[in-house]
Amino acid sequence: MSDSLSKFPSSLKYLQLNNNTIYTVHNDSLTGQSGLEILWLNWNKIQKLTKQVFASCSGLQKLYLENNEISSIEVGTFESLSQLIYLNLENNNLNHLSEGVFRGVTSLAKLYLSGNHLMDIEPASFSSLSLSLRYLSMSNNQLYVIRNHFFTNLSNLDELYLSNVMVEEIDPLTFSYLTSLTILDLSDNNLSSDKLDTLALPSTLKHLNISSNNGTSLKSYHFLSTSSLSIFDASFSGISSYFKIVSSSSSSSCSSLHTLFLQGNGLTSVFSEDTIPPSSISCPQLSELYLDYNLIEFLPKPELGMSFPSLRVLSLSSNRLRHIGSGSFRHYQHLEKLNLSNNSLSTLDPGSLVNLR
Repeated sequence: MSDSLSKFPSSLKYLQLNNNTIYTVHNDSLTGQSGLEILWLNWNKIQKLTKQVFASCSGLQKLYLENNEISSIEVGTFESLSQLIYLNLENNNLNHLSEGVFRGVTSLAKLYLSGNHLMDIEPASFSSLSLSLRYLSMSNNQLYVIRNHFFTNLSNLDELYLSNVMVEEIDPLTFSYLTSLTILDLSDNNLSSDKLDTLALPSTLKHLNISSNNGTSLKSYHFLSTSSLSIFDASFSGISSYFKIVSSSSSSSCSSLHTLFLQGNGLTSVFSEDTIPPSSISCPQLSELYLDYNLIEFLPKPELGMSFPSLRVLSLSSNRLRHIGSGSFRHYQHLEKLNLSNNSLSTLDPGSLVNLR
């Protein structure tokens, strides 16, 4: 893009240059495009962004730069883009974020940084986004360690995705500063139970995903004391006891829990029924329960259905169930979907499915 685009009318609002072989965007390439609102430069060969490249694009609202080869962004590159609300830098070659790299982008609400090679984030990298940023995706990077300065001052951040960033250590207070956070994804990492158990999570959190953390055997489940938590995914994380999830903390731990994923944890039973009375377990809002790909051989006692008065979905596929006794589901009054596929069932007792809708 060596020639200026000023030959195009200044009324231009949408410019699609994606899926080309552009290597360089020169400082004068976008001269005169102050009315441009959306710019697609994705799927090119761009290697770096210089300070003046978007200087004339003061009206830009959405910028697509994903799937390039960008390894360098000069501080001040986005300084003129005060109206930018969406920035996609996914699948590039960035290995660090410099302090002030997003300076001037004071309206940005959604930032996509997944699929790079990020290993470090300098303090104040996101400082200019403190009031505007709502959504931040950083999955599929190489952070290894998440330090407490990474996300400070992002007080309005609502969703944070950190899946598969090879993280092994997180400063315990890292997420406590995110006082508006509702969704946190830490799946597909290398976090141990000790690291997870020490995390201080904001009380606003509604959806927590810690699935596929290698070698994890969670112990305290203290994060379930987050009163607003409604969706919890701990699939493929080495959890040894389902009962601990729903009753190891206070009696109100599961008061808001709506959906629970526990697939692939090697569970041999739903509860330790011989020692745990059903009356001590209560998840009044639990609507969906997924226990697929475990080693469960027996269904829990029918009385446990009274502890889940709102349960609509129960999935027990790919376990070792051999038998369903009479009345096994008689207390699951609102169950709408039951998945027992890929087990070893040979017979159904008369009345085994009584009361199912």
